[in-house]
Amino acid sequence: MKALIDPKTAPLPPEKFSAISAKTMTLGEIVSILGPAQKDIGSGIYVLEWRSTDGRSFIVGAADLKDLTRSPMYAHWEK
Repeated sequence: MKALIDPKTAPLPPEKFSAISAKTMTLGEIVSILGPAQKDIGSGIYVLEWRSTDGRSFIVGAADLKDLTRSPMYAHWEK
């Protein structure tokens, strides 16, 4: 498994995020598809952020980054 956060991660095309579901996927599966997040913007919980080539941010919230077999709390485009 790659690192979970790498600030040098390039923005991804929006289509890449369409396969992501917090209800059916584990955090490890999400990172396997998207690669490392660009940063953690959370406070109190982990909120991993990936940038899209269209300028939007996709965020995934997790209580624990050590257990990648758990489903995240949420995964969606930032509002």
